[in-house]
Order: sequence, then C-alpha cells, then structure tokens
Amino acid sequence: MIRPYYSYCYNDEEPESQYQILTHKSFRGKGGSLIKPTGEELFTKFCGVFFTHRDPNFDYEACLDFHYNKYTGNKMEFVTSTRRLLLSKLKIDDFIDQEIAGIISQWSKSKLNSLNLKEDESKSNPQKEGSGFNFENNFDNVNQEKVYQYFSTELVNSNYLSEEELRDYLKTAFEKRETPKSKFSFRNIPSKDKVMKVFYSFYKDIAGKPHGRQKDYAGLLGEYFQGFKTSTISTNFSKSVY
Repeated sequence: MIRPYYSYCYNDEEPESQYQILTHKSFRGKGGSLIKPTGEELFTKFCGVFFTHRDPNFDYEACLDFHYNKYTGNKMEFVTSTRRLLLSKLKIDDFIDQEIAGIISQWSKSKLNSLNLKEDESKSNPQKEGSGFNFENNFDNVNQEKVYQYFSTELVNSNYLSEEELRDYLKTAFEKRETPKSKFSFRNIPSKDKVMKVFYSFYKDIAGKPHGRQKDYAGLLGEYFQGFKTSTISTNFSKSVY
C-alpha cells in the first residue's frame, strides 16, 4: 500500500488550494458510509496535479509544501516516501524531468534537515518536568514547548482561559486536530480583535506565515472557540489588520 496519504477534498467542495486533490464522492459502502480513496488512488491523482503540464511556472515546491503541511502523520515518512515515489515516475534523461528531480531532491533535503534540527531541539529543550503536560504538535513545525509558552502567556496569563482549558485546547487542536463537538469559550476578553491579534501573531511571528496555510491558522481560533468565524478571521489575516 502506498503511503503517505495526500490532501484531498470531494469534487462538490471548494478546494483549499490549487494543489489539493479533487476526488468524487460516489463511493459508498454498507450503510451508506463514504469509502475514502486509497493511498494508491490519491498518489495517482497527486501525480496528475504535479506532473500534468511540466509547466515551468508551476510552483512545485509550494505544491509539496501544501501536502506536507496537511499531513498529520510522521513528517519524515512523508518526505522520504514522497521523494522516492515521485522520482520513480520521472525519466531522468529528459531535461525538464531533471529540473523537477532537482527541485524534489532539494525540497526533501531541506525538510529532512529541518526535521532533524527540530528533533535535536526537542531533546536539548524538553518541556518542563514539573508541568505534567505533554502534547504532540501535529499541526505545524513549531516546537511544542514554544506553542505552549506562547498561548500560556497570551491566554492564561491574561485570564482568557484557565490552564486546564489551554491544555485541552492544545491537545484537541494541535495533537488530535479534531473539531470539538462543543467549542471552547473565552472569558474576560476586552474585545474579539484582541483575541484575533493573539492568533494572528502566532501565525505571522511564531509560525512564520507558512505558504498556503492562512485559513488553517485562522481555523485555530474559528473552528475551536465560540463567537469566531474562520472565514472572517482569514480575511482579516489577509488584510493584516492587526
């Protein structure tokens, strides 16, 4: 079975990016439940997006980054598998394919270096033993201790959330990446703009505004907290109103 899985949406939905795979919604199993596409099917469709025109203006690196950022499993596995699978599809004696192969190789090398550095930082800067709290950051590449410290300072120290509520939120949004049945709620906030600025600063200053993921970062607030809408937040992020 081909792994890892690539980001997709059904063809009656709005794709998040030109790089996202569109697939049909007609497969249903017993009881009418949707049958999700297999890794083999998704990789075939991904190649269709990646190799369709051999367009010199196509941003291959941005395409790879989009699917890399969306993948919630082992990032190192994603990079090594994607590199191997894509290179196996190329005819290296073709000049254009040589260029694409170089982009793929350089991208994978950069990502693996970053992942190795992140692992070294985690080992040398473990979370405080006395906190009794650990979580996996499956949302982006920011060190989990940095995520915790940032939101603890901005939300707990400001009495918008309790320590327990922050921990539940980080587990739900960053580790499990699940939308809660019942959204979290803030208290004592002076204004919605004040809270949105906290999340915009995380997106811009802490995460470094990852390409193509603005809506995801807006969703860290809009999808998890009462009284906030992801589309509105994302629009404000675009305008940099904070």
